[in-house]
Amino acid sequence: MLDLLPYHKDYEAEWNRSVKESRNGTFLLNRQFMDYHHDRFVDCSLLFKKRDKILGCFPANFESATHTVYSHQGLTYGGLILHDETTATKVMDMMDMMINYYKEYWGAENIIYKLIPSIYHRYPSEEDRYAIFRNGGQLIARGISTTIDLKLPIGYDKSRRRMLRKGEASHLNIYETTSADEFENYWHLLDTVLTERHGVHPVHSCGEMQLLSRRFARQIKLYICRTIENELVAGCWLFICNQTVHTQYMTVSDNGKRMGALDYMVKHLIKEYQENYQYLDFGISTEENGRYLNEQLIYQKEGLGGRGICYDIYKIKC
Repeated sequence: MLDLLPYHKDYEAEWNRSVKESRNGTFLLNRQFMDYHHDRFVDCSLLFKKRDKILGCFPANFESATHTVYSHQGLTYGGLILHDETTATKVMDMMDMMINYYKEYWGAENIIYKLIPSIYHRYPSEEDRYAIFRNGGQLIARGISTTIDLKLPIGYDKSRRRMLRKGEASHLNIYETTSADEFENYWHLLDTVLTERHGVHPVHSCGEMQLLSRRFARQIKLYICRTIENELVAGCWLFICNQTVHTQYMTVSDNGKRMGALDYMVKHLIKEYQENYQYLDFGISTEENGRYLNEQLIYQKEGLGGRGICYDIYKIKC
């Protein structure tokens, strides 16, 4: 028999250990990452235990206005985080238990379930897809990301190879940094580019990224690209999740575009990470729950050798 336990701060160490040892969890599901913005959400996460062993965790928050449980609004993906010993029937039990619990104790009408994409799994972990199907789950959003297989890269297309040659000829300097000044400088470039080109600001603040980088120094890394005159022209954060390296907040200045800085930086990252990691994931190029595809953006990513991985979200009625 499984026991369902609502998450409490007292369970933090157990939760984090379970995520670390799971077959599909990443550091984004560690409470030290999740809880940096805990004041924005009403947490309703769950743990599933058999005797003294955690077989599953479910990161979630509740939105009272819509009577909806989300897994999790502050995260790119969520869903059940599963122990190696957790079988398909156990996942079915977990799904039934959580639906009944949220309906009875939270008055929930729906669960919005964000699947963890397979490229982040350490071992096959799609039992929850089947459990969602069995409970009549409806696909409500599908984002398409662009991912390079670092072990068998397709390579750049013709236009990107041309830009790569420009980057090589520009003698650009790419390096990892933990400097607070470099964080601030890059954040200024990022915010300027997003504001001027898209009229938006980064979701995180510079202070939040510095905090998370200190907490997860091995998993969160900032790379900077400068010219020989020391002009900052490009950069990105990397989130290292199991066998996948995910780019976060990758940006390039107008001058960097002309110099091929982004193409050169991606080539640098492929070379640096392909020995020890399987995938380089650029993130989704969709909006409006996947109904709008930014064709120019995905074209640029595909030109670097990436191909499609889906980020799926389901609605399950309680």
